[in-house]
Amino acid sequence: MTRKRRTKSSGIAIRSLATSVQRNDISRQSEDADSFGTSYDNIILATPYSISSLSTFVEQSNTLPQCIEAMVTNTTRFGFHVIPISEGVTIDKKEKELLESYIESPNTEESLMSVQSAVVEDYERYGFGFYEVIRNVRRQPSLLKQAKAFNIRLMRRSGSPVSITVDVARGGSRNKVTELKKFRKYIQIIGATKVYFKEFGDPRDMDYRTGKYASKDTPVAKEDKATEILHYRQYSEDSYGLPRWISQLPSILGSRESEEVNLRYFEDNTVPPMILSVSGGRLTRQSFEDLNRLLKAKGVGKDRQNQILLIEAIPETTGLDDKGTTRIQVDKLTSERPSDGLFREYDDSNINKVRSSFRLPPVVIGMSQDI
Repeated sequence: MTRKRRTKSSGIAIRSLATSVQRNDISRQSEDADSFGTSYDNIILATPYSISSLSTFVEQSNTLPQCIEAMVTNTTRFGFHVIPISEGVTIDKKEKELLESYIESPNTEESLMSVQSAVVEDYERYGFGFYEVIRNVRRQPSLLKQAKAFNIRLMRRSGSPVSITVDVARGGSRNKVTELKKFRKYIQIIGATKVYFKEFGDPRDMDYRTGKYASKDTPVAKEDKATEILHYRQYSEDSYGLPRWISQLPSILGSRESEEVNLRYFEDNTVPPMILSVSGGRLTRQSFEDLNRLLKAKGVGKDRQNQILLIEAIPETTGLDDKGTTRIQVDKLTSERPSDGLFREYDDSNINKVRSSFRLPPVVIGMSQDI
């Protein structure tokens, strides 16, 4: 039996199983999309580049979307299956069934392939991505969701190190090792609403509304416990991670500018197809006004490509006997107009440089002419 209920955090209706046990595995994310704004301070770490700008670069690039899509397809969309952690290890039947259930439905709406594809999309676009790990009342991972990198930010590590116990594989067996680790918090800001997350593996309870850890005097209610963020990043000296294509930013911007120049050339008809010259006389006032109005009209390029203009001229004379000779000449300028788009070799070079940053052959991004 299923039923719908609303969380206090976001007002989002969530379908859950009706059981006698109070559930703790509820996502704390807001579904509203919004930029982070200017909320950075000495506690919240700023991203190395504007996330909005990085997103715009990808959307306007003629190469990045194909490269990112190829990386997502080749690393996530072939599916998942359970294999032994090393040769000679027998897979436990119950463990295999548990893992396969996560592959099929890590949350109530998606498969693992869908979740991983969304995270890798962020990973390639921004240089980092996030998973939201949601535990049940027994503190076991219950649900796994993508947390949008566009809306999640890191907070500085603070406080004292926490003692944790982890399993480490040694000599074909797994041993428990105790170590001290300083965890960080994560924050999501949507409008005036702040939601806090704790780092994956942090054993302490934290209030998702305030970001404060529980203590003996101030425990955190089950419905207010923060979920965990697993940070998936490309290696860099920055805490967030940098996209692999960031070094090719000049090429990306250059290709965009070259394409806009070509577009303006097509729309504005930059080099006119012909030039009109008058000798031995002058245009009549009406002809001059008509020509001037045509040249300054808002409709340019293809909008006036086939318009016809009647030009009249009157001769200039030096006396009564001099009738004068007026000559109107039209010279074609088609030889001065390029037969193809500008900067073609420059753009091809930029495409190759961006593609090389992903180490992708041409065929995987749809460029099959070299095959």
